[in-house]
Parts: sequence; structure tokens; C-alpha cells
Amino acid sequence: MKLFQKFMAVITEELNYYGLSNFGSLDDQEIIALDLNLKAKLIHQVPHTIKESKEVLASLSSLGANHKVAYGEIKLRLTNGDDVNPFLSKQAQDPEHQDYLLLDWSIHHFHLNSHNSNGYFNDRSDYLLMVLFKNGVAHFINIEHHNDKEVFVKREYLEIINNNWPDAIEDYVLKGALDVAVNYSNEDVKKLRKNQINACLKIGDKVYGPIGGGITSAGTGTANILLAMKWKKYIDSIEKRYQLDETRILEDIFNKTGKKFSELDLDFDYFNNHLVLIDKNSNLIVETMIA
Repeated sequence: MKLFQKFMAVITEELNYYGLSNFGSLDDQEIIALDLNLKAKLIHQVPHTIKESKEVLASLSSLGANHKVAYGEIKLRLTNGDDVNPFLSKQAQDPEHQDYLLLDWSIHHFHLNSHNSNGYFNDRSDYLLMVLFKNGVAHFINIEHHNDKEVFVKREYLEIINNNWPDAIEDYVLKGALDVAVNYSNEDVKKLRKNQINACLKIGDKVYGPIGGGITSAGTGTANILLAMKWKKYIDSIEKRYQLDETRILEDIFNKTGKKFSELDLDFDYFNNHLVLIDKNSNLIVETMIA
């Protein structure tokens, strides 16, 4: 089996686990993008540094005790690297669901409710915690009422990020852009997203592109599509590289294990939440996969 076919077997198995088994006419790139969409929505269980805006602290002071308990539990779990995904939307585990708030602005939303009546996800909540994850830091932006019609399109989130942690989104500033022809309102952003149109927004004295990478005309994540293309090229290049270096790698395996093999038997697996390339003969990790 070709290495890319083995890679696709790992991807489809993971999507199968989350309930997606019928891929219809989707090509390999689109299937990889669905897996990347799933991974982008879920929070990895690694310790995070917490940064809280003055806005989130002000909102927290007016909440009831149950919501404050949930807030504290989310904060503790993120700090310790424990599973915080039960506080997410139930659609977080649906590979096909596209979260436009995340795709556009890279913002996750958590339900402030620690009670769990049934299943993996906690009960829903009237209040949502908005969080930006960047470089191992969870930036707590604000707490919003779930029934607010503009809860997922508030440009105020970007204003809070820009005022509190401008360095976190500096890469998305359009250098040299002084202004925009139209500085879209929350309602404008909602309409644009509905029609899969990306907007550049002027926040303070800076113009920002989509922090989450943006939305394609098909309603999928631009960043996920681009990364899927990159993965395919990456796997193809790895296969060629290991074909050329097979003799040297077999010698390295012999030096490490004392066992001599006539050829490599490469496959993929997960180790500490990272996709790795292993040699099945020696059971050694030969490469950690980073597209």
C-alpha cells in the first residue's frame, strides 16, 4: 500500500470514529480538510496559560454562582491540560459542521455549565465564554448571552483582543492598509458569512484580515483546505525521501535495535496526540509529522 493510502486510512478511521462514514464524491483533499476541521474545533489536552481581559472579569462579576463555577472549572482544566471539550458546542464533534466564528476569527465558545444530564457534553447554558487560542495561551475575551442575535458576529471581540493582546493577532494585520472602504457592522458580518464572503475590518488604527483564515465559497475553512493541500504534498515528498534514504535508515534502526531488516514497513500512528510515522518492523518512530 502506498504511504498516502495509509495516511488516508488513518484519516478516514478517525472520521469514522466521529460518525462520518459516507464520503460520497469527496476527494482526498476534501476528506483531509474535514479531519482538520474536526481537530480545529476540539481543544487538545495540553496545559494552557490563561489570560483574562478586563471585560471578561467585569462580565464574570455579574454572573450567578453556577456560571462562575463553570468558568472556574474551564479555567482549571485548561491550566492543567485536562479535557475541556464537554463545555463546547455539541457540534464540535461533527466533522461536517463548519463553525463560522472559528473559521473567520479563530474564536471558540464554551457553555458556562458544569452540569451534565447525559452523554459527553455538558448541558447547554444561557452564557457563553469566548476564547482565542494562540501559541499555548487561552485568551478569555468576554462572556455573552447565548440568546443575543449577534453573539457570534460581534466585532467587539476583535476590539477586545486588539486592546488587550495585540501581539496575539499581529500576523493578521494587513501591512500598509490604512483604511477600508466599508467598516462592516455586526449585522453586515452576519450577512457576509451567510454568503461565504470574507471581510477585512478596521479595528482601532489597524486593518485585519480573517484571523481564522476565512471561509471558502463552499462554506468550508480556507485554512483547512490549504493545509489539506499541504499535507498531500508533504506525504508524497516523505515517501520519495524514504525510498532514497532507505539504506541509511535501516542502518540507523540496526544501530538502535541490533536487528537487521531488509526493507522499511512504514505506517502512521498517534503518539501523545501527534501523528507519527513508524517502522512497523522495529516499532520505532522515524518521524513526527508536521505539514
